[in-house]
Amino acid sequence: MMKGEVIAGDFQGCLIASGNNYLYIQGHSEYTLTKNNISHYEIVSQDTSKSASSAVARGAIGGLLLGPVGLLAGASAKNKTSVRIAIQWINGKRSLIELTSKYQIDTFYRCNF
Repeated sequence: MMKGEVIAGDFQGCLIASGNNYLYIQGHSEYTLTKNNISHYEIVSQDTSKSASSAVARGAIGGLLLGPVGLLAGASAKNKTSVRIAIQWINGKRSLIELTSKYQIDTFYRCNF
């Protein structure tokens, strides 16, 4: 999943879209993920992992081009971050969202602190 998504509760299956420095539930633009619309939220989980496929691909290409030293390129694989957030909207609806884009994660925190 490249973009954020509502994975449970109200609006399940809807994507999280990016506006001008804010996030909203796609198809429900009145539901912006800002402190004006959110009564309460809780970070359920935050995971950071190295992409195994990225590490293998980088190592293989580096090995072909630069020999054994190029195999170290696999160590530079990108980290993937995923944050799950339980949201209680001001109107009582509830959603569990997952954000996987650094931009969306940063935007969520900026709009709610």
